[in-house]
Amino acid sequence: MINLLTVIDNPDPPCVYFAAPVRGIAGDNATEEEINRNIEEDLGVADWLRGHFPGIIWIIPHEHEIIIREACRDNIEPERIVLWWKRVACKCKAMVVYDRHGISNGMQAEIDVMIGKPVVYMDATGEEAETDIAAMIASIL
Repeated sequence: MINLLTVIDNPDPPCVYFAAPVRGIAGDNATEEEINRNIEEDLGVADWLRGHFPGIIWIIPHEHEIIIREACRDNIEPERIVLWWKRVACKCKAMVVYDRHGISNGMQAEIDVMIGKPVVYMDATGEEAETDIAAMIASIL
C-alpha cells in the first residue's frame, strides 16, 4: 500500500483516482455483506487497472477498506468520509469511475472536484475500458 499524502503531493508518475460505490445499489441500506462484496468486486477492478496500466499510481480508496468498514459500521456520516476522499481526489490528475452500480452521492462528490481533469466512466473491464483509459492516460502524460 502506498502513502497517499506523499504520492499526491509528488505526482510523478501521475496519480489517477478510482471511484466506485462502497455501498452499491443499496445505498445507506447496504448490509455489511453487501459492502464486503462491493469492496471485493472493486478491488478486482483495481487489480485489472494496475495490471493494464502499471506506469500509473492508482489511488484506490477501497484498499483502505478498514477505514471505510469501520466508518460504515459506526454509522459515521458518509459525507464526512467523502470529504476526506474528495481532498485526495482533487490532487489527482484524472479519475476512473466504475459505475456498474450507478453513481452514488459520494462518487458524485468525488467527480465534482475533478474540474477540468479527465474522467473516464466504465461499467466493466475489457477492451472498451482499456481503450478509453489509455487515451485518458496519454492526455495526462
